[in-house]
Amino acid sequence: MEEFDALDKKLLYALDNNSRASISSLAKQIGVHRNVALYRFERLKKEGVIKGFFTEINPLAMNLKIFRIFFLFSSATKEEMNMFHEYIMNLKNVMWYFDVEGRWDKDVVFIIKNEEEFYSMFKELLFRFNKIINKYQFSVMTQLNHFPKDYLIHKNKTYRKRKTFSKVTNPDEKDLLILKTLSLQSDMSFIKLMDKTGLSINTLKERLKKLVKNNVILGFRPFIDTSKTGYVYYRIHFDLKNYNKDDFNQLKEYLHNIPNTVYDVEYLNGADIEIEMHLKGMEELKKIKEQIKEKFGFMINSLDSMEFSKEWIFRYFPNLD
Repeated sequence: MEEFDALDKKLLYALDNNSRASISSLAKQIGVHRNVALYRFERLKKEGVIKGFFTEINPLAMNLKIFRIFFLFSSATKEEMNMFHEYIMNLKNVMWYFDVEGRWDKDVVFIIKNEEEFYSMFKELLFRFNKIINKYQFSVMTQLNHFPKDYLIHKNKTYRKRKTFSKVTNPDEKDLLILKTLSLQSDMSFIKLMDKTGLSINTLKERLKKLVKNNVILGFRPFIDTSKTGYVYYRIHFDLKNYNKDDFNQLKEYLHNIPNTVYDVEYLNGADIEIEMHLKGMEELKKIKEQIKEKFGFMINSLDSMEFSKEWIFRYFPNLD
């Protein structure tokens, strides 16, 4: 793999803002000739830095529930772990699925129509694998804030509006068809999108504009293999104590302004605060933890971090039929 340099970072940043942008538009944004941008773009795909393109969809806008389960295993053979892995990979309602390093072994996030469906699925999973599951913890997502990857190009955080999961509206059948079609190929051309959906280009443009305006679509983004960019994907959980609303908001604001912060996730039955960051490694993680403790140590009971060591599934529109 060729060296991942500043120009590659600028291109990834531009793509992360809008993966539907044309090569000419991307070239203009990063200040190079179109042919240079095209070469870099194709190389990043070929080398696996860009693994694909997805549309970031707000599941809560479709009245869907988001459940997360952390798993810790014990005394499991390689064959048993492979069976668990294949089972999760074949579930159609998995949104995210990661191997993690830390106090847990697996992190699985599900999009479910309702609590009854989740309970049924979860009980079936336990019937099959309770022998090897030592411990689990499940939570319900209430909000997710996505921030631009400013660490790629800036030392300081920009104040571009963050992307937020929230319950806003219910898309109709035509909207759902567009969302499903674009979910795993956000860079699809309008010509191909017309062919896949049977909708006219004017209808597509009008509906896409409305879906973005109503926060049903939060963005069109590349699926980036963080490990190939020289960064490591971490999540930090905060267990807090003796704090009031102002203390809490100040800590949140501080964390949001760290350029490496990419997600702030809120869960019922989760940690008090959960932040996801892309960092250079353990030394940078340790440094950031120390800075946080120095400023907010009076309200922090503990900081628990985990590394996303492998991303298996990353999709915003699982098959819920």
